Amino acid sequence: MFKHIGSNWTLVFLQMGVMLLLTPLMQSDAQGVGAGSYGMFLSIVSLIGFIELLALGVPMATVKHITEGVASGDAERTNRAFATSIGIALGLGAVALVVGALLYFPFEVRLDKLLAMEAGEAPPDARVLGISSAARVTFALIAVHGAFAFVLRLPYALFEAHHDFTTKNLIRAGGFVLRMVLVIGLLAWRPSIVMLAVAVAACTLFEFTCCLLVIRRKYPEVRPAPRHFDRTAVRGVFNFSIFATLVSVGSLLAFRMDGVVIYANLTADDVTAYANGNVFFEPLIGLMLGIGAVMMPTATRLAAQGRRSELVPILERWMRIGLTLQLLVCGYLVAFGPEFVGRWIDVKYESLSGPITQVIGLSFIVFLPVRAVGLSALLGLGKAKRPAIGLLVMGLANLVLSLALVKPFGILGVALGTAIPNVIYAVWLLRELCNELEISMRKLLMDLLHRIPLGLLPPVALAIFMKSHVGPDSWPMILGAGVLWSLVFGLSWGFYVYRGDPHLDLRIVIAKLRARLGGGGEG
Repeated sequence: MFKHIGSNWTLVFLQMGVMLLLTPLMQSDAQGVGAGSYGMFLSIVSLIGFIELLALGVPMATVKHITEGVASGDAERTNRAFATSIGIALGLGAVALVVGALLYFPFEVRLDKLLAMEAGEAPPDARVLGISSAARVTFALIAVHGAFAFVLRLPYALFEAHHDFTTKNLIRAGGFVLRMVLVIGLLAWRPSIVMLAVAVAACTLFEFTCCLLVIRRKYPEVRPAPRHFDRTAVRGVFNFSIFATLVSVGSLLAFRMDGVVIYANLTADDVTAYANGNVFFEPLIGLMLGIGAVMMPTATRLAAQGRRSELVPILERWMRIGLTLQLLVCGYLVAFGPEFVGRWIDVKYESLSGPITQVIGLSFIVFLPVRAVGLSALLGLGKAKRPAIGLLVMGLANLVLSLALVKPFGILGVALGTAIPNVIYAVWLLRELCNELEISMRKLLMDLLHRIPLGLLPPVALAIFMKSHVGPDSWPMILGAGVLWSLVFGLSWGFYVYRGDPHLDLRIVIAKLRARLGGGGEG
């Protein structure tokens, strides 16, 4: 599992690098489209996010059903599952086009109101008319892309089912690099949000083409054809995908609707300010779901082979690793995130966006390890009903709280509306996981949190000292704080928190590395 998850993490680090480069560029007045137009683009992407619900969990269900065919060595079953999912995705994509057209009308009404506000209720000038025209074209491009993406991203399910995460991630890495090149080049040619939409669509098409070429060469036995479409298998796909859909709906309501809530109640600039504070967490979610992407087919395989008991130590190990990663990254963001955002994008966002980073970061320390590892394991075991419904409730609570708090507290209220349900759901889901695996929740928490409170004291003390006595107000100081935080955290975890851990003891890792290097030298 380490190899596969490491491959997923490498992709996420590349995504982070591209994000760090492109985010300030895209909203720059000189090189990009400006903060207001960029907020408009984010609002369109958030609104079109509704279309993703129409996938009805088919991609996740496809992974599960193809994994069962691969695990049993039945190529015919694999082709049937793949072809059936493709047929379903094509039908759903057609429905998504219609829904996208319907979503245009509320977008148009709100767009007219925002443009009137920006023009000061005066006759719109050329710049405002330009924003209006670009927004409409961008909406159309993103809507069409969202509908076709149902099918275009389906081949990734085959790589996940074969545990071929390295190949999958190499293709996705190519997509990230292409997006970086396209965004920089297209904005230099014509700085418009239409170019951002073109870059998104072009990268998805590129990745799909690469997937087809690789599948044809690497998995010659996989040749889904119309004759493989199995009407009787449709029910099996939907039986699982119903709950996968609830997971998608819950995730959408929890993490993709914030921009819509802000767009409907505040301004496009507020959307940008919120996005700048929230921008770190999509890669973090990807980092943790990199574990979940391997965990779900692993749980499915172990259950199919009658080795379910072997899942418990795997879960404990990766949940502990996930918690460590969140404490390392989110701890730094809570301590120094506002200063980082202020120097990275613009100093005004230190106070506007910094608190968003801190609030959401605190909740993700609790939420993400349980969500990524626990939910993925339960889905892989076929126990999706209660966790999926719980995630849907969490998403609805997020939406209701955000709507209630956005007026009195602005974008900070939206952040609180996200953070509070995150923590409550994580605690509930952990209890569900323990009940399913028949293990003690108290014992699991003791194993996970063993030595962590004391281990946190040195890095927290460092952060307090630097904030109160040094003041990280320049890039060298902010980056230096990150290096020191990571160093002190690593030493505390390596020599105290993980001391004696059979899987993560630093001394054992060093001893194995020395033995390997020594053996290589003798050979």
